[in-house]
Amino acid sequence: MKKLLKYLSLVIVLILILATILGHTKFGNYYPENQFMVNTIKVKKEFLNYYQRGAGKDILFIHGTPGTILDWKPLMHALDNEYRVTAFDRPGHGVSTDNEYYYTLEENAEATLLLIEKLKLNNPLIVGHSYGGSIATYLAANNLIDSAKYVIIDAPLYNTHIDFIYHLLNLPIIGEGIAFLANYTIASSFIEHGVSKTIETATEDELKEIIAERKRLWLQPKVLLSRAKELINLQSSLDEMIPKYASITAPITLLTGKGKYRTLAADSERFHKEVPNSKLKVYKNCAHYVQIDRFNEVLMEILGILNSPNS
Repeated sequence: MKKLLKYLSLVIVLILILATILGHTKFGNYYPENQFMVNTIKVKKEFLNYYQRGAGKDILFIHGTPGTILDWKPLMHALDNEYRVTAFDRPGHGVSTDNEYYYTLEENAEATLLLIEKLKLNNPLIVGHSYGGSIATYLAANNLIDSAKYVIIDAPLYNTHIDFIYHLLNLPIIGEGIAFLANYTIASSFIEHGVSKTIETATEDELKEIIAERKRLWLQPKVLLSRAKELINLQSSLDEMIPKYASITAPITLLTGKGKYRTLAADSERFHKEVPNSKLKVYKNCAHYVQIDRFNEVLMEILGILNSPNS
């Protein structure tokens, strides 16, 4: 029995060493150079995949963690006849690179500002979901964009919960090996379970399609690592932002939901009480992906902001 345990331990160690080596080679990740029909823009050391279509007032969409441009596809298609819509894969997500990415809100905010500058977006309406909403809040709390307006969709604004697996993925050196192993073993079922708890109103067939789309781009070691490191770093960024909330002057619309699945409605409600220039909408029977569960309502909110006299 002792010999068997010894051999098993050795096998596990060898597998982890091999996985760590493969993880450091970036095997299993998608990058712009090996993708067809991808638009990229260089922001510092990263090449970011982006989508832009239409003409008129600018709208910039920022996805969560994990997330991709796909999170905004229905909204962008509904808006691109009258407006210029832009979305991008943040560093470490989708087919964007993670060359020198340090996984903080500050770095994401800086990348967003550089993207706005390089794509010559003119005073865009900024729409952020989940972690992307936290990035938008960082921009507002630090007054980094003059005359900006924000739509923040079910974002963590005060506290964040971190599962044990993300602490493992954050371990030095072997974290990449664990991400590589997880990507080819447990990650697929994690995505299925996770996504199914973030959308309440989709039919079974719609949910299957949404999950399949997410799996295609989320099943990458770099995405697992990015999510883990972003979540690990998030609380310190939130703690730094919270004292600034009361002084935010930019107009902010908060969209969240309540239903049978967990959302971040409590954060939106607390934020709304602390930020005078904010508006709050809480939708019933709505989960974390508010832009999917309440597509028409979210679209109307965005159009209302764009068509307001001060827009």
